[in-house]
Amino acid sequence: MISWKRFGSVLVGLFLSAVFLLLAFRNVDLKGVAEVFSKASFGSTAFLTILMVFEIFVRAIRWWILLGKKVSVGTLFQLEMIGLGLNNVLPLRLGEIGRAYLLAKMTGTSTFYTLSTVGVERVLDSITVLFLFGVCSRGMAGSFVPLVYQRLSVVLLGALGVLLLGLIYRGEWLGKVLQKSGSSRVFSLGQKFQHLLSGASVLRSPVVLAGVLLLSLGVWLLDGTVYFWAGKAVGLENILSYSRTLVMLAFVAAAGILPAVPGYFGTYEFMIREVLSRWGVPPAVGVGYAGFVHITAYVVVTGLGMIFLYRAGYSLSGIWGAAQESKTEK
Repeated sequence: MISWKRFGSVLVGLFLSAVFLLLAFRNVDLKGVAEVFSKASFGSTAFLTILMVFEIFVRAIRWWILLGKKVSVGTLFQLEMIGLGLNNVLPLRLGEIGRAYLLAKMTGTSTFYTLSTVGVERVLDSITVLFLFGVCSRGMAGSFVPLVYQRLSVVLLGALGVLLLGLIYRGEWLGKVLQKSGSSRVFSLGQKFQHLLSGASVLRSPVVLAGVLLLSLGVWLLDGTVYFWAGKAVGLENILSYSRTLVMLAFVAAAGILPAVPGYFGTYEFMIREVLSRWGVPPAVGVGYAGFVHITAYVVVTGLGMIFLYRAGYSLSGIWGAAQESKTEK
């Protein structure tokens, strides 16, 4: 049963999504939005779908390495797709917990361990997005990207880099220090902390760390290619260069932090409209482009995710209950 705190989070997400949807569609000609959709051919949409699926496959390879190559890439690809699909249909972004739970069930390992690898993935993603934003926005300082954003990205990148290296090389020491505390609560925290560190243990090898960082870079460059190709498909190739696409992707990723309904509707459309408007794209075209990418990704990821989920013998209600239980135990 959902707690009042989580129920409140769901309501906040609904409210913010409604607000951002209204802002995104404010002063927008719906005929103009439909015109953008009409420009996308079947071939371009099919290629966009292939790019999306391949990007998730690369994510599966990265997870495979983080798990010490103990689970097949094919299985992890399905779990990645299931997790993203669950994020699109369940509140509270339970997809990450759901895929970690399923992996623990399949392998007989601890959910804490599988969740720790998911946490490391998120740190790697954040580092990569900040790095690409810093590199690609250098020529846009002042005119589009405020200098304070660039400086903030450098600070956050440094902080996350220190966090990752600390988890890899000094985390075990910190866990032991916590367990030596006289407080039972701190001791329990130390035990959980050490358990969670297992997700980063494989990265102690410099070769493995470099490989995982390169794969993370590949993931987000592929994601950028998805957005870039979508721009070409709807006639934005003269405005949306590849470097601009990666900068926009960073803003979209930042918008994903905000509470929203499953599928991130509202925050996604608003952010893309606002970013594209800085480059002179009319609101209807910006919303149409956002809608084209969003709906294509939603249908592909949710459809494949639900197919893989039910083929594995699970249901949405079962995952909902298991994810809630896992979240309570975290």
